[in-house]
Amino acid sequence: MGKQRIGILWLSGLLLFSALLLPACSSSSGQDSSAGSTESQSQSAAHVADAARSQAQEAAPAPNQSAEAEASGALPPSAVSRKMIYTANLRLEVENYRNTRTALEAAIARHQGYILSAEDYESDQEKGGTIVVRVPQTGYQSFLSEIEKLAVKVPERSITGQDVTEEYVDLSSRLKAKQVVEERLTQFLAEAKKTEDLLKISNDLGKVQEEIEQIKGRMRYLDEHVAFATITLSIAEKKGTAKLSEVADEGTWNKAWLALNRSILAIIAFFNALIIFFAGALPILILLCIPGVILLWLWRRKQRQTPPPPTRIDS
Repeated sequence: MGKQRIGILWLSGLLLFSALLLPACSSSSGQDSSAGSTESQSQSAAHVADAARSQAQEAAPAPNQSAEAEASGALPPSAVSRKMIYTANLRLEVENYRNTRTALEAAIARHQGYILSAEDYESDQEKGGTIVVRVPQTGYQSFLSEIEKLAVKVPERSITGQDVTEEYVDLSSRLKAKQVVEERLTQFLAEAKKTEDLLKISNDLGKVQEEIEQIKGRMRYLDEHVAFATITLSIAEKKGTAKLSEVADEGTWNKAWLALNRSILAIIAFFNALIIFFAGALPILILLCIPGVILLWLWRRKQRQTPPPPTRIDS
């Protein structure tokens, strides 16, 4: 019994010693972990910012990955809708430029478009202008059909389309990645304590924000050109043709009047060319006449000095 009591007392003492030792160990452990936490917080926030940027860039899909995700249907419908930029070039021959210009402006207003630039010109043979128009892409085909009806002839007509869907998807992915980096850098900037860290994070944050604005600007440019088609119109009025066509009709008298006008215009054009020819040749004709006048004067003088031949008197 004595030995059992001694064993029990020994075991109780051991348990008591262990209970006293555990709080001390946990306190020491807490102090060590607190010191480790303080040391980790004192690390350079700039290195943490670099790590955040690299993680965000790794999370962003590459351009080819974006195109593959688009083709597989992983992206939302709004991101994979085709984005096309349409441009058209038309050359129109019209009877009356002013009337066509008025009708064109009315058609632009009906289709909710606007004139980007306009230039008028006039020469002896024709007058016209070059007009750059932008109309909503949803109605630009009907606008082209309406404009072509205003012309007597359409010698040139070209329409081109550029698919910018892949570029737009890539820009969207890059924008999301840059925004993640911006958010983390903003958080690190608020937690930074050292001046050196503040300066480096501020510099990195400014570069990221500049890149974000550039991406947004490019996306706005694409959205604008996708929403509106650009149409370049070259309009010309042949003056002679326009004057004659104003009196042209299916009636016999109008056809006769048309033929008369053509003859008159041809005669006027002939005399204009003749006058221009003589005006240009006048100096040469004057130079040629001077020796001729001198020779004529000498010949007549010689004729006066030569005695007349004797006359014969027949008996």
